[in-house]
Amino acid sequence: MKSSLPLPDELSIPEPVRASSSVLIIDAMCIVNMMPKTPEMSNALHFAKKFVDIVADMSEP
Repeated sequence: MKSSLPLPDELSIPEPVRASSSVLIIDAMCIVNMMPKTPEMSNALHFAKKFVDIVADMSEP
């Protein structure tokens, strides 16, 4: 048997504190496949720089 007790009138339930965090989940292979491959991307370093730039742009608020 469950009993329910009345709550006092002065009882207040505080709002939960929410942290201002955010999460970005990306599909890296999707980004790799979407990236335009240009003649300027002559090595993996150029490709990686463009990839990081795209992900950084996605993460800006």
